[in-house]
Amino acid sequence: MVDATPVAWYKSQRFIALCQSTVLFALGWLISALSTNDWTNWKAGVIAILGNVLIGLKDWWNPNIVAPFAALNKNNTGVPKP
Repeated sequence: MVDATPVAWYKSQRFIALCQSTVLFALGWLISALSTNDWTNWKAGVIAILGNVLIGLKDWWNPNIVAPFAALNKNNTGVPKP
């Protein structure tokens, strides 16, 4: 049975996966930079991390996610429950 209650954005599986992906991108770049001593190839990592940020922002419009700003999501109609 699928639960239809909205999920807080920071508890969603997609947000957690995006955070893990961002950490892996940063660690991959750091390992590559340390092993080759080439610190100038940071652009691909930044583009990938910005892509993760944009995906996270896009998710705030999902009606099944409770977004942090009321203007972005129809589930934000009142005071948050403790």
